[in-house]
Amino acid sequence: MPERTIDLLYEASLFPDRWPEALHAAMLHVQASAALLIVEHKNEQQFYCTDAIAGTLDRAHAGGWLQTSRNIRRARFPKQRQNICFVRDLDVIGTSEIKTAPLYAKFLHQEGWGSNAGAQLILPDQREIIISFENRLEMGPLDQASLDRLNELAPHLERASRLSSRVGLARAASLVTTIEQLGLPACTLAADGSVIAANNAFAGLEPCVSAGAFDRLALSDAAAQKQIYQALRDSSAPGATPRPFPVKCSSPRGTIVLTVLPVTGNLRDIFTRATALLLVTPGARNLSQASELLEKLYGLTPTEARTACELASSMSIPEIARRHAVSVGTVRNHVKSTLAKADVRRQADLIAIINNLFPF
Repeated sequence: MPERTIDLLYEASLFPDRWPEALHAAMLHVQASAALLIVEHKNEQQFYCTDAIAGTLDRAHAGGWLQTSRNIRRARFPKQRQNICFVRDLDVIGTSEIKTAPLYAKFLHQEGWGSNAGAQLILPDQREIIISFENRLEMGPLDQASLDRLNELAPHLERASRLSSRVGLARAASLVTTIEQLGLPACTLAADGSVIAANNAFAGLEPCVSAGAFDRLALSDAAAQKQIYQALRDSSAPGATPRPFPVKCSSPRGTIVLTVLPVTGNLRDIFTRATALLLVTPGARNLSQASELLEKLYGLTPTEARTACELASSMSIPEIARRHAVSVGTVRNHVKSTLAKADVRRQADLIAIINNLFPF
């Protein structure tokens, strides 16, 4: 059993951005051409994969072939809730049907892919995890020795997938709980508006803001709700930035501000489906509160967060240096580090983030 491959799988369960590396190691052990992991929730499909098949998966998603694959899998492949076992498509579908089925003849074979061995895991919340190892067309199907090696790895692939799901949900819950300690209501959201995790302060916003039918975000302000749902759809795009929305509530709250912040790093993984954090603030600027929040959201040091907030309050770098009796170079280093952690390139972008968090 390849110990390093197993280690990588369990590392990926804690750090989801390592799943492609873990799948690549498993692929080499099995002697396949590619590997992929798909998480399905209702009609939504997201995936991690090895490099060789990434372009094909993007085209399959765009062309509707993933849905075709899903229909075949649900009709023909065993559904497993535990102790997954990999089976080859040629053993389930048959060689003759593979040659003529549109999914294979019109798409996979055209892309240069042949057959695969896959397993389907059903989670308690009815999400489905599909793990598949693919061979190039010219290599033929995975042989029995490869299938045996794959099934030796199966328990570890299953456990790592389950752990990823649990850790991701715990991470999302921990974030909103931490934000509540700052006195702010918050929740994490999927692109379709589903509330993944919310703190107790968020629950206290009803009926102005709540988790409504099917746990989807619901606002009493219909116009603001429409805008926020569009922002959620946009939050998956590269370069998406925080967007604030004033929301009118009944007294005594008056107007509050809901800010949609695209999530990054380990918070953004296909197991939780989290694409954005919804942060609720009063309709007033509070840079001290913003400093604490920036520390939590972007992993900033207190000095980095304070410097960012001082920039947002229209102070220049020399002015900040004089205030704290440090060199201009030291302040510039704080700013450079902050830009990297916030995943922005310019001071103006960083200032915009803070202004969007607290727009009034």
